[in-house]
Parts: sequence; structure tokens; C-alpha cells
Amino acid sequence: MWCRPPEQFNYPPMMVRRLGHLTRNSSKQQRRRISEKKILHTLSEEDRNRYSAPTAALELRFGDEHLKKVFVAQVKTRIQKVGESLQEFAADVKKLVRLAYTEAPQTIQERLVTETFVDGIRDVKVRKVLQPSRHQTSFILCLKLCAGSGGGLQFFKSVAETEKEENNKIEKLLEKLLRQIDELFRRRENDVSRNQSVECYRSGRQGHLKRDCRAR
Repeated sequence: MWCRPPEQFNYPPMMVRRLGHLTRNSSKQQRRRISEKKILHTLSEEDRNRYSAPTAALELRFGDEHLKKVFVAQVKTRIQKVGESLQEFAADVKKLVRLAYTEAPQTIQERLVTETFVDGIRDVKVRKVLQPSRHQTSFILCLKLCAGSGGGLQFFKSVAETEKEENNKIEKLLEKLLRQIDELFRRRENDVSRNQSVECYRSGRQGHLKRDCRAR
């Protein structure tokens, strides 16, 4: 796992196993940094022969606390890769969230999984369908999409078509209401202009008829 095996430092077997355990999750690039920065070589000759000094230095860089921060950063920046299926993307998001937030309640983890999954979907149409529903509703949709038991993308298409039909109905209703309002205003304006052209034979004033005249 190391660029330079820990055995070359002439550590006791127990220490070698511990150093290998600490770097088990490190990438090739991270292991290369050990050699480049010479983390172990920064320790004095006396510290190298002590178990606590090298393990503390490696724990700082490769320990659980460091990995947790790495997982949190990955959750925040995780998006669906090119060619990655929704099932694969969802599974990886769930894994990252559980590793990054091990102490969080299950409800919080599910919420983070949902948000990360929805925000990271590459398909804009799918994302638009899931984003307004958010949290519990979108989590259910995610499960149906990713499980494949709900018809997969066919399920998404039916949801999108239903939403489109509802939006069209609302738009048509609004247009109808606007037309009715315009018609009422036109009638009122016509009534006002018609009344202004009427002259009362009793008072000689315009705007009302003789039968409606209040002048006696």
C-alpha cells in the first residue's frame, strides 16, 4: 500500500501492521505524498523508534477524523458521472453519506442522501421533477427510480407527463379568468360611456334617465 514499504524503516512487526492499517484507505496520490513530503523522515531518530510518534503523524493524515472530512467534502461535490446509471449514483451517494455522517440520525442521513442525489443528477428534466418535491416525497421517487421496480425511467416519464398536464390545466384556467376579468372591465366601461351620453328630460343633466332622476 505504500510507495516505500514500512519494513524499510526497520520498525517492529506490530508497528508495521499499524502503519499499514492507517494507510489502507489512502489513494496512490496520498501514498506518494508520504514519500514526497517524507512525513516519517521529519521525525527524529529517537521518535522513529517509538510507537506513538510515527503512528500519531500518520493518524493525523490518514486517520478516521481525516477520512471523515474527506467523505464530507465528497458528499458536497458529488455529481452523477458520465455513463453512470441512477442506481450506481444513488448507491454511491448513500455510501458516502453514511461514511461522512456516521453519528447523524437516520432521518438526517436520508435527507442528505435525497438532497445530494437530486442535486447531482445530470439529466435536467429528471432534476426538475424531483427538486420541487424534495425530502420525503423526492426520496420515495428516488427509490422508485433507482430500484427499477417502479418502471424505471418509464415511471419518471409518467410523473413528468402528469405534472405537465396539471400545469397546462392551471395555465388554461388562468387565461380563462383573465379573459373574464377583461370582459367585465369592458362592459363596465361601456356602461359608463353609455350613461354619460344619456340626458335626463327633467333635470337636463347627463348620466341618468328621467325615471332615475332624484330631482323632484
